[in-house]
Amino acid sequence: MSDLKRAREISPKPSESESDPSLSEGDIPNTQKKTRQEPIQTRTEIHTTGELDGKVRTAIALNSAIKLASSQYKIPPIGYSLTTYEKQKPPSSKNQKILKDLRSIYEEVPLPYRHGSFEGPFHFTITRPDYKYEGEFGRKASINNNLEEWYEQGTVAGYGDMESLETKVDIKSVMQENPKLLECVRATWEEKFIPGQVRVEPYKIQLYGGGGHFKAHRDTPEQGLVGTFLVGLGDTKSGYKGGDFHIGNEKLRSDAGNWVAFHPDVPHSVEEVSNYEYRAVLAFKIFRDGELVEHEATTREAALQQRVGAVINEIPAPYGIFLEHKYHIGVQGLNGFDAIMLSAAQQRQDTVIHIFPVLISTKSEVHYGPESESDSEEEDGQRTYFVTRVVPFTTSHVDFLLATDYSTRKAAETNIKIWEGVKDVPFYSRTFESAADCWQQHKEEIGFTGNESDGERESSIYLSYALLVLPSPPSDS
Repeated sequence: MSDLKRAREISPKPSESESDPSLSEGDIPNTQKKTRQEPIQTRTEIHTTGELDGKVRTAIALNSAIKLASSQYKIPPIGYSLTTYEKQKPPSSKNQKILKDLRSIYEEVPLPYRHGSFEGPFHFTITRPDYKYEGEFGRKASINNNLEEWYEQGTVAGYGDMESLETKVDIKSVMQENPKLLECVRATWEEKFIPGQVRVEPYKIQLYGGGGHFKAHRDTPEQGLVGTFLVGLGDTKSGYKGGDFHIGNEKLRSDAGNWVAFHPDVPHSVEEVSNYEYRAVLAFKIFRDGELVEHEATTREAALQQRVGAVINEIPAPYGIFLEHKYHIGVQGLNGFDAIMLSAAQQRQDTVIHIFPVLISTKSEVHYGPESESDSEEEDGQRTYFVTRVVPFTTSHVDFLLATDYSTRKAAETNIKIWEGVKDVPFYSRTFESAADCWQQHKEEIGFTGNESDGERESSIYLSYALLVLPSPPSDS
């Protein structure tokens, strides 16, 4: 199987575990119950595009709705992006200052991934009909000599275009005997990430042998999923031979006790493992647990939240902000810096805050001017047209676009009336590229004659989630 790009996995099932009184203070962070702060008088509404009242949208249906929304202008735009604009019509000096201040804050935002090491040791057992392993792993308890044997015990399962090959084998007993590790994972996530109130579910052991790899990807969205937590079991490579885990600017080994955790929308990969080398990690899924904690970001990241509040309090409502994270279509709450941004916005009284998916369409034309002696493209070409449209894309909007009967369309039309009168809202973000995913892009040349053209025309559709702050209507005050 020398040509087979493969990785193997052993999959545990989740189990209920009580806290172990023998937990090491060095492994488990101090996560005392946070003091809850009374909410400010504001209202926050979360809109989705997926599950609502038992309705689940298929990818085909959503794709059709996007085409209708972007091509036939059936939904009026509510605003525009301030992160891209015509050179001839830049934002006002005040808006430019707001953008600059927001971007300076983003530079101090905690990374959406963290890594470290558990001391251990952790006891666990692998049980199969024809195989059993029982032992310990940790910084001082290497199990590298067992990785090849584990790898050979797995069966291969493929993903997509051979981006990875993995297996799933029931090892429920592993987690039943490891409440200490479960508590370490939960407490570490609570200390490092927002949201901190989470449920940890064992997922699988990922085993990679020679040729094994996993292309750069984001984790598959699930209802309530807020992160992935990987704990290293072993890594046999010596020196630089490939097989590292890549996330952000980091290249990480999977030595026993090493851990890395991240939100599901953070791209990550495993580079190809060299022949006769092995790496193994224990994977956990992290789910939001229980009710949303009011103003968690305020108590967890008070200084950063205050800095954000000082900036956005200078923005007159209405205004919008494109969120940094990518969310499941049935999102229940925000992650990381998005939660901090929301908490800061909620400190402002007499406002209504909407969190919802949006479509962002951009259209531009660049007409080439006479050639100059300068090598600068900005002087040779002149942007003559650039416009952005931000359109809400909630469940009601999708119903309105796809309705095949009068009653469904009428009900949807009633529901989207809350957006009437919302227009010309400026939407801010760190960078347009970081806040939105490109769904469609089309480029063509203007006046192309075979050898040259007069310019270029481009139209694109982007998907994002946004936070919209509106003044409270008179009846709410």
